Amino acid sequence: MEELEQKQKKELNKKHGQWKNKLIYILFLIVIIEGLVFWFYRQSVSEKFQKTNETITQVEILNQEKQRCSDILAQTSGEYADYEYCKKLIQKFSE
Repeated sequence: MEELEQKQKKELNKKHGQWKNKLIYILFLIVIIEGLVFWFYRQSVSEKFQKTNETITQVEILNQEKQRCSDILAQTSGEYADYEYCKKLIQKFSE
């Protein structure tokens, strides 16, 4: 009789232990998945940030070029090639 009770207690403890182990595995899996999601999100944000910085740099360069061209066009004399380049650039900006 006592052996039967001990067997039942062991089986009950095993069931509780298995439940705890499954819960730990599930939580561990959730943490791993969340870590991967965060890593991919961070990579995506980093790429967008780099593209934004590149775009800002290009806009700054274009604005400097526009200012330089405005100065060239305001002059009474200069090289014809500079004048044509600046004329086309400003036409592009005005579109």
